[in-house]
Amino acid sequence: MRAMIISNPTSGGNETMLGEVIGTVESIYDEILIRKTLAQGDARRFAEASGSFEHLIVIGGDGTLHEVVNGLMAIPRDQRPTIGLIPAARAMISHVPLIYQSNRLKQRAYLK
Repeated sequence: MRAMIISNPTSGGNETMLGEVIGTVESIYDEILIRKTLAQGDARRFAEASGSFEHLIVIGGDGTLHEVVNGLMAIPRDQRPTIGLIPAARAMISHVPLIYQSNRLKQRAYLK
């Protein structure tokens, strides 16, 4: 299995987090490609090139996640990797609605 890690080193505490993530997942994958963003647009470009990977691990904040999701839209749906987010920013406003919506759907399914 192959994974790409897109990491934004300017997000709070990211360098430490990147090392921890690599240490955790290195035994799972045959290949891990680590891409660090240096400028705006890098995460999008990296995500656009992630179609040959099974998993895409994103370490960053709202801006990084936004770019990655937009980059993934350039890949045909059946070729997109599964995405995992490791929040590394101080605010991470965009992930709150995702968690809230996911929990609401789980609650509805449980109540039925």
